[in-house]
Amino acid sequence: MQKITPYFIAFIIVVCCRSTAVGQYYFYNDDYYETSLTWQAGVSAGGMNCLTDLGGKRGTQRKFINDINWNSTRPCGGLYAGANYKDLVGARLELAFGQVKASDDILKDGKTEDYGRYRRNLNFRSEIREVSLSVELYPYSICKSYNRAQPRINPYILVGIGYFGFRPETFYNNTWVNVSSLHLEGQGFDEYPDRKTYRLSQFNMTAGIGFKFDASPVLNFHFEITYRKLWTDYLDDVSRDYIDPDLFKQYFSSPQAKLAARLADRRLTNITGTGNDPREIRGNENNNDTYFSATIKIAIIMGRQKR
Repeated sequence: MQKITPYFIAFIIVVCCRSTAVGQYYFYNDDYYETSLTWQAGVSAGGMNCLTDLGGKRGTQRKFINDINWNSTRPCGGLYAGANYKDLVGARLELAFGQVKASDDILKDGKTEDYGRYRRNLNFRSEIREVSLSVELYPYSICKSYNRAQPRINPYILVGIGYFGFRPETFYNNTWVNVSSLHLEGQGFDEYPDRKTYRLSQFNMTAGIGFKFDASPVLNFHFEITYRKLWTDYLDDVSRDYIDPDLFKQYFSSPQAKLAARLADRRLTNITGTGNDPREIRGNENNNDTYFSATIKIAIIMGRQKR
């Protein structure tokens, strides 16, 4: 997949704007007024997608968002709890879960440029479990004049750190097979000392943008797009080149070695019908994988005082 640096120009706006204190004001009616600190707890639902070595859009492989195949989007959801200080800054702890998937066969009947990726004939899916701690910054509230009330629709930017678990599987013979344990690119083999066995639980960095809508004094909605920067290229179990299939016999039992060899190289016969070139690469190790989500969140607000 293609790299993207997860920094936002909006941070410059936040740094350049001066912070101002926000006094108490009546909140939509005479029954509630704003307090400095509010608490919220809520749920989220939406879609999750990924950019890895597999799949993508038809045609010449593009950079980042231009290579996303939206048909691969899968459902996701979550639970979260957090605090907000005067709509200037917020913090939250969130548990998210979902699934990502991609497949080279989605490029079938594509353009000539697709043929190499289509012929590779690989696919994967992985369940995602993530816990993250994030900070929300509200540029409009930070920059607005003192005597203006908070808007009911308020944009924000999001940064944080997460810890996620994944488990890549591939579809083979009408069943899903766990491939991380098969070391399909020689990870952990003595013959490839530079290919370490990857961990199925790792840290990531989260960054995103969103809008908060206060529907009432005790209820709000968020729409949010969140990107995760990963430090692994094995979300899809594909990163480097093919290895000698005979090596699997040295590390696995005969049935497992045969399965690993079959799953490691699933290339279709090439266009000339002369077989597969063992020098071909399997993936691109220079770019790590990533996943992202678009979610709608609904939360109950606690701490707004009632007259």
